[in-house]
Amino acid sequence: MGPSLEQLLECADRTIEELAASLTRHTREVTPHLLINLVFLSRTRTSFRAIKLLCKHGLDADAVIVMRSMVENVISLLYINAEPSSRAGLYADHLWVEEHKRMNALRDVYPPETFAHRYPEDQVRLIERNYRRVNAQGWSDLSLEAKAREVDVLHLYALPYRFGSGYAHGSPITARSYAKWTDTGILLRDGRALTESDSVAPLVLKTAVLLVGIAVEELCKVRGVTIPSAYQGLHSGVRSCLATSGPDCSAKGLAGND
Repeated sequence: MGPSLEQLLECADRTIEELAASLTRHTREVTPHLLINLVFLSRTRTSFRAIKLLCKHGLDADAVIVMRSMVENVISLLYINAEPSSRAGLYADHLWVEEHKRMNALRDVYPPETFAHRYPEDQVRLIERNYRRVNAQGWSDLSLEAKAREVDVLHLYALPYRFGSGYAHGSPITARSYAKWTDTGILLRDGRALTESDSVAPLVLKTAVLLVGIAVEELCKVRGVTIPSAYQGLHSGVRSCLATSGPDCSAKGLAGND
């Protein structure tokens, strides 16, 4: 029998905290590639915490949206790390494309004096200059699906990412998670799943643990360090847990059942 979901969550917590603690003692030069991995690990860490909190309070449908963002980040990280010499720089430079879009959007809605205060002339010139320098079309010409295919994680795109689309975009297929017609009237979701079968918390939590493991592995490879001891068995353990549906993988205490 594989580990319980609670054991996996605890293991993932210890792993990411152990790695984060070691980073505070990191003294080597921080390259753009390493910095990108640190940023993605930090995103994974905060998203993992958010998912646990949402599921604990019965908001598992909203946790799916955060999980979907985690999947997108992990696919992008794997894609960058596949060819870091070229892709890391393109990703970092894309900051100026996003900054240029934001500046122009604010220019359209802010009064001139407010915009001038937010963006002094020297800042506008800096953004415009760097925007012209970088690839204005994007840091990659591939769709997220194509990136996932290239780094051999198409299953992450096809399953949790596509699954989460219905929750993020209000698809009719997820409507039953929010309202039901019954013999006694209409049930509206108020934070808890309408029925036990409607809860997606166990699936979301297991997927989040798997994504934490991938982010940790990638950062350890980039840094050339040993994977934290707390991580041992996490990867195989979560795969075992994902393959089961028994009570040992229930999200007791973390899926709105406390």
